[in-house]
Formats: sequence, C-alpha cells, structure tokens
Amino acid sequence: MKYYLANKIESSYYTVLIDTDLLYNSLQKSDDVDRLISELSDEPRSEWIVKGEALNIFYIPLIKINGNEEIKVVDGRHRICWMKLKGMTEIPIAISEDNMNCLIAKGINYTAIINFEMPCNVIPKPLQQDIPNGYELVKKLVSRAKVIKN
Repeated sequence: MKYYLANKIESSYYTVLIDTDLLYNSLQKSDDVDRLISELSDEPRSEWIVKGEALNIFYIPLIKINGNEEIKVVDGRHRICWMKLKGMTEIPIAISEDNMNCLIAKGINYTAIINFEMPCNVIPKPLQQDIPNGYELVKKLVSRAKVIKN
C-alpha cells in the first residue's frame, strides 16, 4: 500500500531511500538486533501509521551521522528491522541537510522521495476520543483541586 512518508521528530528533514544493509549493519554495531526482531510481528506497529488526508502516513526512521562519520539511528530501530525482514532492499529514512551532505561525501547513494509503496496493507483506525460533557469535566477538575488543596 502506498503511504506518505514523514518522521515524528524533525519535519524539516529530507526523506530519502537508502540501502537497507547499510542501516541494518550500523544497527548491529550498537543494538541487540535479535531482541529488536523478537519484538516484531508480521504487520507494522500501529503507532508507525497514522491517518492522512490523501494517503495515510508511515513514520519513517530518523538517522544522523555522528562525529566519527558513523550512521546512528535516532528513531526507528524496530522499523529498520521490520523492513529488512520484509525483504526491502532500500529503506525510507529522514535525514538533515548536513547529514545528507555527509552521505554524499562518503559516496553513499540515496533517492529523494515523498511517498512509497510499503510491504503492508494497514489502514489506521480513526482516533476515537471520549470528549466529556462540560459538567463532567468541571466535576473532575473540582475533585482534583480538592486533592491538591488537602
């Protein structure tokens, strides 16, 4: 299913496709990848996908390049493992302009993208919030105020 790609942390970052093995190998240097994989299921986690307007949104991993020019995953270790298990050869990631310049300097290939066909068919459930009526809300606030006062 096609999803719009975004990241939860930095909206100004670029969205690019990068080699799966490059990211996965960098994870293996610093994380317990077997544990990460054991926590996954066949379908993506519900918090990775949210309702969008034209396309639903898939939250992609966020990476940075540290002072030693190593790729580090800021957010999205499980997503990288899940995409690797799904057989994806390239993974969409979010990256800053400075870090993208580091990729270029290192000769790492990437492709800029906005949306992508993900190996899943998950449609997020609409958010359902119980909105209390005015009386119930005031009652809760008063009871909390009494607890704080005492």
